[in-house]
Amino acid sequence: MGNFPAHIAADSAVAVWRLPHTDEVQFCYTHQAQHSAWNGNDAGFVINPFHSALPQVFIRGELTHTTTQELLLSSLEVPSTATATVQLQQAEYERYVAQSVATIQSGMMHKTVAARNTSVALTDFSALPTFVQLCEKYPAAFVSLVYHPTCGLWMGATPERLLSAKNNTLQSMALAGTRNAQQEWTDKELDEQHWVTEFIEACFISASLEPRIAPLKELHAGNNLQHLVNYIDAQLPELFSAQQLLPLLQQLHPTPAVGGLPKEAAMDWIMQHEPGERNYYSGYLGPVTSAQDFDLFVNLRCMQVSGNTAILFAGAGITALSNPTAEWLETERKMQIIKSVLQST
Repeated sequence: MGNFPAHIAADSAVAVWRLPHTDEVQFCYTHQAQHSAWNGNDAGFVINPFHSALPQVFIRGELTHTTTQELLLSSLEVPSTATATVQLQQAEYERYVAQSVATIQSGMMHKTVAARNTSVALTDFSALPTFVQLCEKYPAAFVSLVYHPTCGLWMGATPERLLSAKNNTLQSMALAGTRNAQQEWTDKELDEQHWVTEFIEACFISASLEPRIAPLKELHAGNNLQHLVNYIDAQLPELFSAQQLLPLLQQLHPTPAVGGLPKEAAMDWIMQHEPGERNYYSGYLGPVTSAQDFDLFVNLRCMQVSGNTAILFAGAGITALSNPTAEWLETERKMQIIKSVLQST
């Protein structure tokens, strides 16, 4: 177990995380942050943006174990950077969703994802106690705190694994349909889930892998939210290398769960029409050791800390069956996962 850093300078970088269904906390720290991308071999922590207009950030360093008790004893202060953001009111977001639905009904695409953000004023915010509360409240989530001068300070508790490798097995998950626990699943959520599952299966096959798809299940994500999920895995080839892994990651990200389908048409729509910037929201992040040992998750249920403000992000999958008001309410429930912790800290 290593000593957690007591101070993070503006040119330093740190990542703290806890994997789902574990009590083990790890961190990675460097006192001289440099901008670089992960090469598929070095150990550290990676955070990748939603779109390539922003750089991938890689914190190179040893992955060190710690405890939540040690984190709470630390007087760590993490810098934050000011970020311009466009906040949508409900009427504006619903207009954007309605435009997306009309475009889908015209046949240009099957699905897109409409994202937005909102700001919450922070009073006496402390990053590490907030991280610990997220760990305690969401045991099934990947909980993370990341600071790098390139991307600023991000925190989140995401339910969605993008891709992991461990013990000669490659794992992913298709997670798309979302509902309130009191509602019934509809064709809209079932269609979304089917499309994402097919997409990931095709990506695995194109990488010469043989995917195994587990039966459809429900996943409870907190704040009365439920998702549909298919767990997907494949045997990892003995000599699986970075030259095979990095193209697979590029093909997978963004999946239809956060981008849409077909991928290029949905991404073009989002980049041309979505108000505001997602930045590193709905990108991916996680600890990496090698092409055979890594855990990467989609950056959902997250916030960026900007001065005395938390910028919260959420999105909703849009299909021809979407109702704009229902999609607004879904993003409200997703943001409440982080809001509830900020309000109680």
